[in-house]
Amino acid sequence: MNNNIVLEKNTFSRGAICWFIFKGESETSLQSGMRPGLIISNNLNNQNSSTLTVLPITSKSKKMLPIHTFIQLEKESIILCEQIQTISKKNFIKFIRFVTEEELRRINICLKIQLSLINWKKNKAFRFIFFL
Repeated sequence: MNNNIVLEKNTFSRGAICWFIFKGESETSLQSGMRPGLIISNNLNNQNSSTLTVLPITSKSKKMLPIHTFIQLEKESIILCEQIQTISKKNFIKFIRFVTEEELRRINICLKIQLSLINWKKNKAFRFIFFL
């Protein structure tokens, strides 16, 4: 994976975990405030758009769902694949790290489940992967 998140003139890469300011509503379950997020938009978009598609990450304990996956940051954290958000690049704070190939594989499975691109209940392999 390319390890150059912030290249020239604020270009960003898919798979980068960064600190962002999320502008969710405090009365809802949408994530808000300064927190880590994972860039999932494609690199062509990331280079040419003023926005990024991002998944928020939380270190708070949550009920594990097939659309959540663990990731180790400063604390064990959960990537919330059900909360796909488009945010402005102006909300970028700083780069943390890139996900590993294994983490990206799990994230992609969670995204496929969230977007109904696979039926995880009918596929024992996906149910097994979810619990890893």
